[in-house]
Amino acid sequence: MIISAHTYRLHKDPPRVTYNKNTYWIKEKEVLILEGEGLIEVKALLKTLEEGTKICLRTRKGEAYLAGPEARRKASESLLKTATLGLADLAKAFIKACALNRLAVLKAIDSNIAQEYGSLLAEKLPLLETAAGRNSIMIIEAELTKEYYSILKKILPLEYEFHYRTRRPPRDYFSAALGYASTILYKICSSAIQTAGLDPRLGILHEPRSTRPSLVLDLAEEFRPIVVESPVIALCLNRKLDPSKHYVREGTKIYLNHVGRKTVSNTVYHKLNLKTRGTTLKEKIYIQAEKLYLSLTENKPYEPYLVET
Repeated sequence: MIISAHTYRLHKDPPRVTYNKNTYWIKEKEVLILEGEGLIEVKALLKTLEEGTKICLRTRKGEAYLAGPEARRKASESLLKTATLGLADLAKAFIKACALNRLAVLKAIDSNIAQEYGSLLAEKLPLLETAAGRNSIMIIEAELTKEYYSILKKILPLEYEFHYRTRRPPRDYFSAALGYASTILYKICSSAIQTAGLDPRLGILHEPRSTRPSLVLDLAEEFRPIVVESPVIALCLNRKLDPSKHYVREGTKIYLNHVGRKTVSNTVYHKLNLKTRGTTLKEKIYIQAEKLYLSLTENKPYEPYLVET
């Protein structure tokens, strides 16, 4: 649950948050994000954490992640587990979810182009299920991603100069917008991962590195098509991003300017705040991070997020 208010108060008996003349009753083992400035009673905080609730406090100055000792112990155990077991099934789940959500994005644009990608999935996903080892899994992921972007190349207007995905630095207008939108998704995924009590440096699909938040990239996979690619594709197809007005070019490098960043940011956050069945897409990211935590610490099956079609 995400509560955003200028002022709120966390109460003890029973655990609840009051804000803007509203009251939210806190459930056991819930993930709670409190945005803004508020009053937290110490006894109320201890009571809430004892019941297994995890809290992210977010203000203009930054974020703090609070969890009970049992949750922190399990999170430490998950670090060893990911380092020693590899968790291929989870890696496959991330790739499959990303591919199926990309198919949903293409279906929303044109059923004919979606059929081309769907045929590839029918061929590759069974191979993914039987793939052994990170290298075999990543080869299939690369093939799916390459074909997806080759399809996008056919439908994007020529002025965006998109031939294939480029990064660090982007060398076309579409990739520049994708890169900026991705930073928004990564920021939310990082918050969700740390709120759940996991170390963002862990890696399941992406190899662990001390300098890279690999687990953040893992969680972002299933949301990337919906949060990043779908909004940016729509902006380009509707020509809401103008290469002459919304970008700066430095040689072969292309970046969004202030107006371009604002346009992409507004569109992505609008998508994140849309509700389906009473839950925003932003809240779903925190829910998925908690599911990932339970999968790593309690061996519960992980069900990735799939967009409803």
